[in-house]
Amino acid sequence: MKALKYIFVLLTAINFTSCKSQNTSKNGQQKSSILAKERILKTDAEWKNELSAEVYNIMREQGTERPFTSALLNN
Repeated sequence: MKALKYIFVLLTAINFTSCKSQNTSKNGQQKSSILAKERILKTDAEWKNELSAEVYNIMREQGTERPFTSALLNN
């Protein structure tokens, strides 16, 4: 069982280092992602017109359900 833990840690470390190396260019600078290049700038009124009330509350006002009230709590 301990051997499996060591193998898992080793594979995780290898995966982390390989993913990290893909995000940097040859000169060491961080590559910018597509999402980071374009930032949408809209006023709150424009967002309210475009989004439903529930989506606006979640996305723009950080609204979420109260803790421990989900229908999926006991699943």
